[in-house]
Amino acid sequence: MTASSARTLALIVLGFAVAACEALDAAERATIDAWLACTECNEHELDSVLALAGRKHDPTVTALRDGLLEGPTSVQRQNASRQLDTLYDRVAVVGGPMPPMNPRTEFVRHYLDNIVATYRVRSAFALAHIGGADVKPALDSAAANQLRIPSDTLRPADLDAVAFARDSIWQP
Repeated sequence: MTASSARTLALIVLGFAVAACEALDAAERATIDAWLACTECNEHELDSVLALAGRKHDPTVTALRDGLLEGPTSVQRQNASRQLDTLYDRVAVVGGPMPPMNPRTEFVRHYLDNIVATYRVRSAFALAHIGGADVKPALDSAAANQLRIPSDTLRPADLDAVAFARDSIWQP
């Protein structure tokens, strides 16, 4: 092996090592998920995401960009649908007040849409707090309702929230 090819190989290996260090581990991904799915959000979830972005900017922005443009994963959506289906059964059994959309499918769809919208809006707000030129294209796309999943659209209030986030991008 020549000195030149050895240097090239060393640079390639170093590049892979740096890329591996930049990836989010399971705990870091859980930090982002905690913010995107929190109910009361009183555990400094957004602050934790911003701190993570300070350490691992690119993979954090990528995860939030995906959250904004794709919403929850299909597995997360299926999980939420099952939980909502179970909730529907519990409300029906105790005879509690049912929302106007009584049929099970409408109930699940309505509340799943709320979960997906919250996930996306929180992604947008985190991206706006992180700031920088690399977050603006995703916020522009979402504000124009150009999402990666063709069947998904943002409701007017959610579009307003995303546009507000886009217009509030922190500039260093």
